[in-house]
Amino acid sequence: MHGSDFVGEYETYGDSGFYADLSVDNGTEFLHDFNLLMNNNWFDSSTRLFVINANFYNPALDQVAVVKWMMEMPAGGAVVPRCNVYMIRMRMSWSTVDQFRNSLEIVVNIITFYILLQGIQKLRQQGWRSYLTSIWNLVEAALVVLIITKYIVLLVLTNQNNVSDFASDSADYVELAAVAYLSELYYNLEAVGGLFAFLKMFKYFAMSQSINLIWDTLAVSFTYLSAFIVVFAFVL
Repeated sequence: MHGSDFVGEYETYGDSGFYADLSVDNGTEFLHDFNLLMNNNWFDSSTRLFVINANFYNPALDQVAVVKWMMEMPAGGAVVPRCNVYMIRMRMSWSTVDQFRNSLEIVVNIITFYILLQGIQKLRQQGWRSYLTSIWNLVEAALVVLIITKYIVLLVLTNQNNVSDFASDSADYVELAAVAYLSELYYNLEAVGGLFAFLKMFKYFAMSQSINLIWDTLAVSFTYLSAFIVVFAFVL
């Protein structure tokens, strides 16, 4: 089972099961292999988990849909189906919008490097206890950590050989679950980083007395907003 564990609603299943790579190019061959498995009791009353993995490529969007359909059958007799769908971008600079976004990310990298140097300087001058008392210092530190983590995930993602194997002409199934998870994690980190970047904008609202009213309102309700931000980050 490709050396991976499957987490169900009732328990976690290891890699001691069996798997079959069915053909998708020939319908007759597919039905023959499937009937052969069923006739030889490959799926019987002792089976506790049944998983179907499939990858679907959309050339119009240059995206791959990784579909994992699971049906768990615990000893109690229940049947629990679950389906997870993940999207993978084959090329990060495929369209004009992607190229424009990459240009903006260069600017973001420069700003992040400046914020990092500024934060290190503040940390040396104020000490870590005084540094952590400022909410803006915490927002800047969280933003830098998120962006650095995002690029680490991107580096690992670009070094995955599974995507290049899938792009080849081979008809064999290619396991893309790990790549799909990293891809989803990358975009989630981008979303949370955008949220912290938006919060940092309020730091400059204090320069205007009228706009500063927004910050005063947020300062009063910060206790409730902090809990919402944590929950929002976990949901993403």
